[in-house]
Amino acid sequence: MLQLKLAKSMMENEEGMNHLHIRVNPEETLEKVEKPVAFFLVIDSSSSMNDSIDNNDNRRYINGVFNKNHYEGNTKLDYVKQASEKLIDMMKDGDMLGIVSFSSVARREYDLTTLNKNERYVAKDRIRALVASGMTNVSDGLEEAYKQIPKELTKTHHIKIMLASDGVANYGITHDDGIATLVNEYRKNEISVSTIGVGLDYNSYFMEVIATASGGMFYHLEKMEQLNDILTKELETLSTLNTKQAKVIINTPEDIKVSSNLNGYAEDKEGEIFLGNLFNGLDVLIELFTEKEIEIGNRIVNVRYEYINAKGVKNAIEKEIVLNVVHEDDMDEVETDKEVVELVKKLVEAKTKKEALRHYEVGNMDVLRGNLQNTYNDISRLSESYGFNAENMVSDMKTFETTVMTRSINKAEMKTMYMENYSLMSNQPKQDK
Repeated sequence: MLQLKLAKSMMENEEGMNHLHIRVNPEETLEKVEKPVAFFLVIDSSSSMNDSIDNNDNRRYINGVFNKNHYEGNTKLDYVKQASEKLIDMMKDGDMLGIVSFSSVARREYDLTTLNKNERYVAKDRIRALVASGMTNVSDGLEEAYKQIPKELTKTHHIKIMLASDGVANYGITHDDGIATLVNEYRKNEISVSTIGVGLDYNSYFMEVIATASGGMFYHLEKMEQLNDILTKELETLSTLNTKQAKVIINTPEDIKVSSNLNGYAEDKEGEIFLGNLFNGLDVLIELFTEKEIEIGNRIVNVRYEYINAKGVKNAIEKEIVLNVVHEDDMDEVETDKEVVELVKKLVEAKTKKEALRHYEVGNMDVLRGNLQNTYNDISRLSESYGFNAENMVSDMKTFETTVMTRSINKAEMKTMYMENYSLMSNQPKQDK
């Protein structure tokens, strides 16, 4: 369930660098333990959700006058309603459902209730009655859902909050750090939030932060038809979840420093890396380095993997790996692990591109430019340390730099590129188009 590998067999004692590859897997069990789920839909009902998917509202006007009676099932809110109804049909009797909508403020549309045949009708009626208007207060919507979930429910149900939004938060908590702090408390109480970015105008990083900080997943809809598949996947995986609240803790000697993980998983100040619920194996990559010249010799790196299994029991696995620190003159005998080095290259490139697209989306071109320049230095350092030819990697980054600096991508392309790099970093399977 826990495997450790180093990118190279030894590390320089001065300006040294190595990468630790941590592989974690869900708990293996012969007995399938299924719990009922408690699923909370938090639906953006701000005015922009009344727009069509492609932001082309021509069909909603007659001779230039807005048609109040228009309904073709093609607005963003319409698609969310339809997918939500299908989700309700897939849920089992005994599962629990709650629905909150939000615009300028949040509204309880359907209190957290155990489903049966009659309650399904009630829940669907509440969804069909949703009307789009107002601003976007994401934090109020999340809080309205969270405060309805009793703490003891985690013992009997797998709980998920599912957020669907198409806009930039302009009421309530609007900053990344603030929303991360909010949902971090949810994670501590075994509640994760998965987020779905609807359309092209939402803030990608804001939605990603909500998912990452709470242990959920972030999705972008290239096509609205993907929404059914996403909700189905979230429901099916949740009901058979057997490894949740997973995290890894890395301990090194004082003279060996640890970077933030290259995957973008949430971390705290003590270096605990939060992975959330595990449905398949995950690769975690961190850099080990020295800030000043240190004594040669072996160092022990300890990794602890903690999680809660399907029966609610907390488990922990610990492993150690030896880090051999030598003089630079002795590095001639170094051996590299090609698999780990390739993973380092892939994640460094993905992280750089995602960060660049984050700033591109909000127009921070100076920050974007500076980050890209720093990346070339990082690539050079990696190439020197691991002995690979960086020509192709640099060429790819140069092409990407030209694309973004000349603003040669539209919103749809930007969202797709952001999602692709996020998926690479977070071990998430690529979304079907």
